[in-house]
Amino acid sequence: MYYPILRWKQGEIRALEYSPEEWKQQITPIWIIEEFTQIENAISQILSVWSSEQILDLSRRGIDTIDSKAWKAIIDNNILFAIAPSEVENLSAEQLKVFNQNPIIRLTFDDPSSALYSNLSKQVLSLIDHYSVNSNTQLILDFGTVIEEHEICASDIATTLRTINGRVTRPIIISGGCFPTTLQEVTSRAEIRRIDKSFYNLLCDSVDFPLMYSDYCTLNPEWDQAGIMRTSHSAIRYTHDDHWLVLRVRGRDSKALFGLTKLLVLEDDYRGREFSWADNVWFLRASEPPETGSGNSLFHVSEFIHHHIAQVLAYG
Repeated sequence: MYYPILRWKQGEIRALEYSPEEWKQQITPIWIIEEFTQIENAISQILSVWSSEQILDLSRRGIDTIDSKAWKAIIDNNILFAIAPSEVENLSAEQLKVFNQNPIIRLTFDDPSSALYSNLSKQVLSLIDHYSVNSNTQLILDFGTVIEEHEICASDIATTLRTINGRVTRPIIISGGCFPTTLQEVTSRAEIRRIDKSFYNLLCDSVDFPLMYSDYCTLNPEWDQAGIMRTSHSAIRYTHDDHWLVLRVRGRDSKALFGLTKLLVLEDDYRGREFSWADNVWFLRASEPPETGSGNSLFHVSEFIHHHIAQVLAYG
């Protein structure tokens, strides 16, 4: 099972709208809702495009800001939700009862120092014991922006994972991302290594039990819409086995976008129009004359993420 982390945004939602039926048995989206006041609306919209299992990430801010109507929407629609370990004690009796049926805890570890990982096992085991969270607990270990130091520490982290795995029955979800926050340094073509995938593979090779993969798709974990300045360039983010291919040209008009997609489909590693909905869109856009429009920033996000999910499911 693949656990893509998606923001409740139109681009991400659209990426799932075009998902083939088999994806419903292969992925469990983890949704980030930036404003808890929007939870009711978000659940309604998400359920309209994704009826299979999904997780609502409530771990990124205090759950005391969630009102009763939002909690009712979560509980009535049987939405699984993840919280931070410190928030377990802030659940009401009714919420705790629901939570304990499918407890999901997200822990964050941004510092790749070995000292932190030596405390990881103690933190998790203490959490399980203190709150009497049952063995059905699902743990999401989010390493944030994954860098090469994480790969160096993989063996030590694997030792910790072995201890944790002995206390829970559900596979541990390993999460993180490494796509750059900006593409300013890319002038035409670049290959960006998927360090988060390499880190995950190193962990899997070091243990004899399954680990689940989770990532931020083609966004950096620290990506912030408010902090991103609009540039005068257009870019395509195309996920491959061990890297992202980034094609970037000056201009944001249709001519630039059509030109980009023509460059993409000429790449030796272009998967072909049959690979995914997004790949077919790029094929049609690169046709002469184009058989579909140039799209906009919303559509482009949905294309990048849709192809990324298809790539992860097919090749990891």
